[in-house]
Amino acid sequence: MVVNDVERGTYVVDVSIVVCAQMAYDNNGSSVGKFGWREVFDMQVPFIKRDDKDYMLINIVEQAVGKKFGAHFSNEVAACVKFPKFNLTAGEAALFNEINVEHCDSMFSKTPYTTADSMVELDDVQALDAFLKVCYRMVFENHKTNELFGFVRVNGENSVPFVWSGSRKLVPVIYFDGEAEFFEDRSVLLTDRWKMVYLRFCCKVHDIRPSHYNVAAMKVVDLEDVYPLFPADTKFEDYWPEQINEALLSAKGAARPPPQDLGPIRIQSSSPKSSWPNLTVQVCSYRPASNLRPTDYQIAEVSVLNERFTSITGSPSSRALLLVSVNEFQKKLAPQATLQDVIFRYKELFRTFYLLNPVQKNLWQQFMASPVRLHGHFNDLFVDSTDANAVAERLSETAL
Repeated sequence: MVVNDVERGTYVVDVSIVVCAQMAYDNNGSSVGKFGWREVFDMQVPFIKRDDKDYMLINIVEQAVGKKFGAHFSNEVAACVKFPKFNLTAGEAALFNEINVEHCDSMFSKTPYTTADSMVELDDVQALDAFLKVCYRMVFENHKTNELFGFVRVNGENSVPFVWSGSRKLVPVIYFDGEAEFFEDRSVLLTDRWKMVYLRFCCKVHDIRPSHYNVAAMKVVDLEDVYPLFPADTKFEDYWPEQINEALLSAKGAARPPPQDLGPIRIQSSSPKSSWPNLTVQVCSYRPASNLRPTDYQIAEVSVLNERFTSITGSPSSRALLLVSVNEFQKKLAPQATLQDVIFRYKELFRTFYLLNPVQKNLWQQFMASPVRLHGHFNDLFVDSTDANAVAERLSETAL
């Protein structure tokens, strides 16, 4: 750390693990006036002692996070973390003011800290530092594996998130529909706070429903217990999606490789009790979103078996592909059936299911005033209106 002193000049001291003695304050149980610095987010951040634990001021931590990662990630990433917060005592507020004014030339704040401010444990700050650095490596440096969390791809198609627990990979039970009985004795309730942070991030990468991950605990199962649900020749490999939820990225436009794959469709077990055919699904092709505007796509109206549908063009270079929502198709033309029944009964006629790319998604939301998720659920799928007509004709001949 570099310390500026007008009378004695500038000198360098190593305070990364030093606890300095300072004047005594009434801290209501805190270690009297002891503080130090620790390197987090690639900068020296002050901490104080309370009893036998170290704490950092939330305001200062937020500044450090913003400087390090603000140009890359949105607040959606930090929102994965739920810190226990501790209010400052009057003495601790005075100590942080002493550190900020006398030792840091008011670099952290121009206004005094008060008992309205909060602090968090240094251990949590260091865990946050490690978490965000792993997130950065995975998203921006194209790493495929890390020591905290990841994804497993099944047969080169679908992917499911996991967190490490020792040498085991724990995967969320919610990713395996129709197998509640199988997992009854094999699943455990994951309550570890930081492992839940990692799973929340992975679920946000997949952009699944927030109700699945905005919880304090989640049922998980050892990946090895999942193997019997799949054929013996099924391949499981470590994986990181090339396309992630754009809401996790900063609006400041940090550079990252353009998305290339469709991301996950929820894994369905191939056990005898629950057998689901594979779907041919693709993201509509597009250049990096910064080169496209909503006007590069068009909203149109098409007729499918005398029903009117709002349609969106499939690519800016070709207006021939007109996409309609499978969800809307089912509601209008097969209300007596479930969406899954329509999809899997007529998947050969539909041929290809499409996911909207970010520019199409924004245009659709603006026009329809309705949220569209990029991937993960059948409600997000679109089909060519020509294929929709073929299925509509079949529906008019037979009942589901």
